[in-house]
Amino acid sequence: MLVHGATGVSGLLAVQVAKVLGAARVIAAGRSETGLAKALGRGADALVLLDEPLAPQVQQAAPDGVDIVIDYLWGERTAALLPALLAGDRAPDRRLDLVEVGSVAGQTLAMHASWLRSRPLRLSGSGLGSVGMKAMLGAVGGVLEAAADGRLTVDYVAQPLAEVEDAWPTGDRLVLVP
Repeated sequence: MLVHGATGVSGLLAVQVAKVLGAARVIAAGRSETGLAKALGRGADALVLLDEPLAPQVQQAAPDGVDIVIDYLWGERTAALLPALLAGDRAPDRRLDLVEVGSVAGQTLAMHASWLRSRPLRLSGSGLGSVGMKAMLGAVGGVLEAAADGRLTVDYVAQPLAEVEDAWPTGDRLVLVP
């Protein structure tokens, strides 16, 4: 599994959740070397630096290929990553599932038609309405259990509620406390 955009709060959490839910190998992909180091500390097995040539990094990180991509970036960043994921010695019938969760790098994705003809590729989205309530509740239970057990870490800054005006804007995840 590859988390595309693994250096933000949600991406770092996705790395951890993937491990908790049983992913055999998790690859964190991002632009921030500091964020990627955090991902490694949170359970990522390999890293892909998005500002470097992608194909050799993906080949080294996942010699047997990637089965699932959780994509927080979309747009041009995903268009640059897809050829690296679909190349190589992947079995021709081995599907790649790309799940779009966010679109930080762009709302649209220009795709080459050959990407769809050369390998089985399934695109889907994740958000409100994309998964049935029964499936959502089934997955949430395991994640909440992992959070309660302390197996998930989220970086945040605690700020007193009385200082709310001074708390914004911040680049950190902010938790207001009484």
